[in-house]
Amino acid sequence: MHFPQNIFFGFSRRCSWTCERCFTFLGNLRDQAELILSNDPSDLVKRSRRIQENLELLTDDFLQREGLCLARPIPCNRKCGVVYCSEEHKKLGQTEGPHRLLCLEATKRMQRAWRAFASHSRKFSENFLLAGRAYAQILVHVLYGQKSVEEATTPFCGFFCRRWEELGAGEVPREEAGEPRELRSLSGRRRTLEESFSLLCRVFLAPDVLGESAWTPANGACGEERRQLLQEKWRKLFSLDFYSELLGTFELVNVDIEFDSPLNARVASALSLRPCKALLRLVKKVVACEDVIDAESLEAGARGALDRDSNSEDMEEWKTLVEDLLPPFLGVGLFRAVSMTNHSCWPNAEVDYPFLTNAAQVTALRDIAEKEEILLSYIDESLPLAERQRLLKSHYKFTCGCQRCQVEVSSHEKVARFSQAAATLLARRGALPTEKAGALSPSIHIRTMNAKKVKFPVFFFFYKDAIAGATGLSPSLVDEVLSFSSACSNSEEPHAAESVSGIPS
Repeated sequence: MHFPQNIFFGFSRRCSWTCERCFTFLGNLRDQAELILSNDPSDLVKRSRRIQENLELLTDDFLQREGLCLARPIPCNRKCGVVYCSEEHKKLGQTEGPHRLLCLEATKRMQRAWRAFASHSRKFSENFLLAGRAYAQILVHVLYGQKSVEEATTPFCGFFCRRWEELGAGEVPREEAGEPRELRSLSGRRRTLEESFSLLCRVFLAPDVLGESAWTPANGACGEERRQLLQEKWRKLFSLDFYSELLGTFELVNVDIEFDSPLNARVASALSLRPCKALLRLVKKVVACEDVIDAESLEAGARGALDRDSNSEDMEEWKTLVEDLLPPFLGVGLFRAVSMTNHSCWPNAEVDYPFLTNAAQVTALRDIAEKEEILLSYIDESLPLAERQRLLKSHYKFTCGCQRCQVEVSSHEKVARFSQAAATLLARRGALPTEKAGALSPSIHIRTMNAKKVKFPVFFFFYKDAIAGATGLSPSLVDEVLSFSSACSNSEEPHAAESVSGIPS
């Protein structure tokens, strides 16, 4: 089990009652529904009598009887919206966690400064908010836990990182869906970083937070020209270099966290909720960020469903509606051991997040030899080679050279050689005009690659039947082309399968 150094779950905080300390789901179905509907910009819940009636059906007695209740949420003393699963976690969260500084100890000035910082962060990158929480956690350890700045920052150091602004594509503008224009160039990222850092310093670098002035007069300076220097103890923490590298770490090694709401399984089996179909439909639309239909259509759809007999078609509609009704817990966090684990497209371990714990559990996918490196997949390893490489380059800034990728690159090269050989051989036999041979080669290449059905490992010479089906060539001609291709490349074993040590065939 590995526990997070820092975590941010902005979406889940808006859509789910979860403990600030351990992320356990809390409350009952009505609580969760009302929280989700508070995000509906159309505010249909106040305009629809049907929705209000549905909510009234969800009484405490009904929810208790149907098993649609979880632990009661315990609110923060300041009623800020943060909740806990127990008094113990509330005490820990409000004494040792970042919430102490961001809420309980925060002055009105600091709250205003944090709102400005958070607004800028949401516009450009929520990793800024994650960094802000990290600073709050560090300062809680320093100000209330008697740790030095060096000790408090150590858990966030030692990971693979680069400066955040350098993770862009340089000065050449790039186009990525949903990315702010300012983040598409190195210069734009630098300006945005400096803006964020300035706003962060306004939050924390103040006497009402640190308990003292963080500044001291420079030696020999006097009068109106007197310069102020940051005290030695704060220079590392409140430096642009540290902030940039912390953000770079988060960008490169943070782990996505997701686990399902335990209420979903209970809702799916609770047929007594069928009279609340209008409410559940609205909840699902808001979670999916779909346009909410008008109240009349919503109510008419619900009445029509109730008027029908409970036939198989209606039951299928109900199952579709209640399937994954409530959103999962979604977060991103820095897990020290997990975040320092290298990637492979053929991993030997995977990470899970067991229910009712804030720990990451690493499970072996196969036998791991002594001293063998533990490897995780940062992405969906079922994707094709080109898509995997694109995602890794885009999000993690490296080109994967794992054993699986080496095999698949070799396989692609052999398909390309086959395509060229097939076109050349057909042209030599007079079955294809020479001028059309060049056009046929990429066509054979594409159809051959599409014919490969086995995900991994991919060994080209096992696919003679698939090649024949994809290209329209007879199996005997495929054999000839393979031999011809092998002769052209001076291979000694034209029909031998390629393999890489350590990967099963």
